[in-house]
Amino acid sequence: MSKVRVEFLTLLSGAKALLDEGFPVEAEAAYKELWQLAKSHGNTEEKELSNSVLVKFLNTRGKTEEVALLMTKPEIQSIEISQPQESHVKDVVVIGSSAGGVEAVSILLSGLPSDFGAAVFLVQQTPGHSPSELAKMLNQRSKIPVAIPLDGDTILPGNVYLAPPNQHLIVKRGTICLGNGPKENRSRPAVDVLFRTAAHAYDSHVIGIILSGVLNDGTAGLMSIKTHGGISIVQNPDEAVFDGMPRSAIALTNVDHVLKTADIGPLLQKLIVDGIGKEGIEIMPEYKDQADVGEVGGPGIGNVAPYPPSALTCPSCGGAVWQVQEESLTLFKCHVGHSYTAELMLEEQSETVDAAAWMLLRAINESIHLRRQLAGWARSIGGIEEAEFHEQQAIEAERQSASFRSLILSNEKGRD
Repeated sequence: MSKVRVEFLTLLSGAKALLDEGFPVEAEAAYKELWQLAKSHGNTEEKELSNSVLVKFLNTRGKTEEVALLMTKPEIQSIEISQPQESHVKDVVVIGSSAGGVEAVSILLSGLPSDFGAAVFLVQQTPGHSPSELAKMLNQRSKIPVAIPLDGDTILPGNVYLAPPNQHLIVKRGTICLGNGPKENRSRPAVDVLFRTAAHAYDSHVIGIILSGVLNDGTAGLMSIKTHGGISIVQNPDEAVFDGMPRSAIALTNVDHVLKTADIGPLLQKLIVDGIGKEGIEIMPEYKDQADVGEVGGPGIGNVAPYPPSALTCPSCGGAVWQVQEESLTLFKCHVGHSYTAELMLEEQSETVDAAAWMLLRAINESIHLRRQLAGWARSIGGIEEAEFHEQQAIEAERQSASFRSLILSNEKGRD
């Protein structure tokens, strides 16, 4: 009697490990390669097992078309296969975190039970961790799986979906979309895009959470969640490594709960078990209903033109910028779709001034070098007066360079 060989089980374990550690694309390739291997060289039990795990994997990723195609094959038709999985998610939790937030996210997720009834979405803006490394780290503490989703994945409860690099994580009803739209607050993925799209897709069945981070990322998105009747939770600023994002959310939005990170997980479980969502809420119109900007790009000139124009230009594309007031938060938006809070616009302008200042200093120093060369050439052919002129100009430029450098460095200290 044939049985599944150890070598086959080892390959199967490797594919599962890839998925567990946050590599869904590589895991899919491994499952498909295993299926082909079993089809060509496997025994009956190995073929049945490879068929089952591949279809189950594709079901969980919402790839119904691929499952339907597989089920037309004779070797699949003879095996009982479960129907493709559909999304039955009722509630979603969205988390926005930046500098200093990795530990806070870990603590929060560790407080969720293995049977948590909502889907969780996370944008973690921390350059020091690659998303795959972060997924692996979070899986060590989380009782529910953490993975980087694929475009078109079905949303399932009891899963944490971590935003991939350089793509917006967009929530649609029952489906995940990964978008390459314009950056918001200099970020892609952006917290505001995640929050805003979740609010538009699930209305009052959304819980938005702001954790550690600088400036005010996520404040506009949290406003959107509240506008749609959702619940807002903010990490206690006194506990946060960087308190900018929490304090901005508390100052500018009507926050429902301000908690230490360790208390957020238990509260989420209680809220989901007790039931969230309010029926019959009258939703106030937002900025031209731009929920899909992160997916398809900007709202267009026609949608921003009614708002007051500003004297500023977009730091990202150089286009005209309009000033949009969303409750107590001032936003600057271009028709391409780039968006900045006033604080982040000031930060961008400061960086532009800083870059221009160093370019000017470089030009002065290069002119000093060139003047000295011209002075040397003039002396070599007996042009004493010309050499003296260039030398004096170089000395004056050195004074300018020293003064300008001191000014730049004093401004740098002020910014720090």
